Amino acid sequence: MKPRAESEKERLNLSDILVRLAFAGQKLEHDTKDTHQLNPVERLVSIKNVWDACKAELGNVETAIDVGSGFGYGTVFLETEGIKTIGIENVGKKIKQGVELFHKAGVDVKVIDSLDFQKSPAFIEADFNSVEGKAAADLITVFYVGPAIVDKEGAFEKFKSLLKENGKILVATNAGKAETEKWLEAHPIPFSHKIIEVPDNFEKTAIILEQQK
Repeated sequence: MKPRAESEKERLNLSDILVRLAFAGQKLEHDTKDTHQLNPVERLVSIKNVWDACKAELGNVETAIDVGSGFGYGTVFLETEGIKTIGIENVGKKIKQGVELFHKAGVDVKVIDSLDFQKSPAFIEADFNSVEGKAAADLITVFYVGPAIVDKEGAFEKFKSLLKENGKILVATNAGKAETEKWLEAHPIPFSHKIIEVPDNFEKTAIILEQQK
């Protein structure tokens, strides 16, 4: 039987992936004491809860760039929503482990050199600011971070260059709403924002950023 054309492939099924991951038996490793990153099922469920709380505000999303994609949880989750997604991660060890992990779960995730959504789901090993592209994506996601990630010099200019005209940014953090609001007040940014709480979830707060008209 011939492989299906890309447009005819069935959407990845999150429930199936979660079951396979639960029995994958792969031990993940990284260089911090943060054990939450090492629990694929917990991370995917948390990301799904964030998405369910925010998706009505995000409009029609066809392409996404997942910044700081780590082991690939956000990248693969967005693919289960039918969104062509490329993860950007600068730690090669995480990418290698993520590829192995999701291959065991039946997900054909790849490593590529440049933004090409026809090859999604895929990872690029690079610093986010070095990724080339212009008006490429409908959405940029940054899951499981403190808001301070956007302190990085040039981050917002890079976000703007990679987003399509009406593109948005979704940031999810385990900080509470009050802490998130305090940070945003202290760091003026060239985007309007909306804060959405995600009750009873590991990532407690989501921030949707939209370019100011």
